[in-house]
Amino acid sequence: MPTAEIFEEPKGDLPDHYASIGRLITGFSNNNVTIASGTRGTLTGVVNSFTNYNALSSNAAVCGGTANAQCLAANKTVSVDGTLSAAGVVTITEVDFLDTPDVDEIEGVIYPTSTAGVYNMIVSDKVNVSHNALLTALSAGAKIAVTLDTSAEFDVDTRNLLASIPSGFTSSSDIFPGQEVMVRVKSTTSGTLLNVLTDRIVLRYSRVTGLVNTVSGNTFTYQQASLPALLGTFNTPPIANTVTGVTTFDGVTAINSLQNNDSVSIRALYLHNNSQPFQAAKVRKH
Repeated sequence: MPTAEIFEEPKGDLPDHYASIGRLITGFSNNNVTIASGTRGTLTGVVNSFTNYNALSSNAAVCGGTANAQCLAANKTVSVDGTLSAAGVVTITEVDFLDTPDVDEIEGVIYPTSTAGVYNMIVSDKVNVSHNALLTALSAGAKIAVTLDTSAEFDVDTRNLLASIPSGFTSSSDIFPGQEVMVRVKSTTSGTLLNVLTDRIVLRYSRVTGLVNTVSGNTFTYQQASLPALLGTFNTPPIANTVTGVTTFDGVTAINSLQNNDSVSIRALYLHNNSQPFQAAKVRKH
């Protein structure tokens, strides 16, 4: 039976990722799990023997150190990938445990400000465990200000893409416009923008579209002028790295099928200060 993937990609393509973050609101029952997004409603999907499980390094103790189906239960924050069949059945292909137990979280895209060290975000999703009235009022597309706690943790959600955490996201100097991040809420204060004090910031997958410059081995470079201005400038054409057997391709069978000037979207970790800024989980040729 034909399937269509269900997570978000740029350019309005059919989505093939359900939720940036979601709260697991039912336990693992008859292979069915239900998660609730703070901005996108609820989704029920089926897990099977092919479903992959992983967790943030800061949440590595989940399931005694080995993420698995037995961890699926209420009051946990997860992110899921899946496929949607023609019959409307969602099959979950990957579960990413983000918080066990769940806490207040906000996810979104960093955008530029005129003040160094001040970070603003356009909200895409949230988990409001505390029923904080200020968070309740947040909707997708809202703008907030983010302040780092003096001892804020930095983490990278590699999912199943990389065996180790890549360099380039360990301090405030690694935060750049265009990055998709998830911030754990320590406190909130109202103002011109809602200000969120965070004690943990997690780099998540960004969506980027541009024109191919060159292809070499497992990598390709983008033509900088074709990338969104939000990303700023790079000293050299930015490299997108793929991982054999892990990165998925759509519109082409492999990276060596890409050519100069191809329009390509990626779902990738955006590490601006890394020699390979984009670690691509998916590559889609338009």
